[in-house]
Amino acid sequence: MASSLETTCFRQLYEETISKLRRELQAALVDLGHKSAFDLLLKEALDPQQATMSNSTLPTVSDKLNVMASIHNSKLIEALAKELKQKDSEIQDD
Repeated sequence: MASSLETTCFRQLYEETISKLRRELQAALVDLGHKSAFDLLLKEALDPQQATMSNSTLPTVSDKLNVMASIHNSKLIEALAKELKQKDSEIQDD
């Protein structure tokens, strides 16, 4: 389990990394949908999982962000696949 100091350091690095991503990446995105998706990823996947990421032994904040984003995307894909399967079943039953 991460110590209080490690958690504080991670939070600082996390905030610095997110700030840098907002300034350098999100600001450069042309597509408004991508800008919105960035905000949604932060809100739904990354910000709520800060404690999980602070306990991870992955070497960098970026590594942790990438893994959490992948996990979040997998969760969304699985939910959509289940919904699609259910809709297909309903169509077959009609």
